[in-house]
Amino acid sequence: MVEKITVSEGEFAGWQTYDLHGTFDQVVGPFYFKPDPDGQMRCAFRAEPKHMNAGGRMHGGCLMTFADIALFQTAYQEMEGKSGVTVQLDSTFIDGAHVGELVEATGEVVRAGGSLIFVRGQIHAEGRTLMTFSGVIKKFTRGREVRRAGWGPHTARAFDQPSQRQAPQGEPDRSATGQRGRRGRRAADCARPTRDRR
Repeated sequence: MVEKITVSEGEFAGWQTYDLHGTFDQVVGPFYFKPDPDGQMRCAFRAEPKHMNAGGRMHGGCLMTFADIALFQTAYQEMEGKSGVTVQLDSTFIDGAHVGELVEATGEVVRAGGSLIFVRGQIHAEGRTLMTFSGVIKKFTRGREVRRAGWGPHTARAFDQPSQRQAPQGEPDRSATGQRGRRGRRAADCARPTRDRR
């Protein structure tokens, strides 16, 4: 489980973040979050040179990453302590941020079911809307998490390999090889010269 840290000093004192050492989030972030007085989660970070594109405006990939972080923080209560994955994330870019600006995100849960959570929100800086987004989170069940923990390269290779099952005696071979074999034979039959019946 990723450790949650409460910041004790600096601009984001009192906010929380995650110990994401060695992950992509650490490279792009850090990102911070805290609940507003109304209970709505707010996410934020300070724009740095590493977040900019060659034109001096915030890279769209950075905003998308931040939106993904905000997606999960907005749905924190609906996640019920479970992990999950983003299955859809749509966005509309409206404006760009610059170095030194405080970038924030807020949102709301539109609908939460047993396994899917629908969220929408917006990212803004200095009173300007930078991006609107909406997304869907797939919440994992406990059994699903356990199965995923066992996935690895060996499993991927097993799925990539064609089936080696042999058809029982008298049963037609429905494997990909068998299908190709029948198609090949039919093609060969069609290619045979027909007898001249004149």
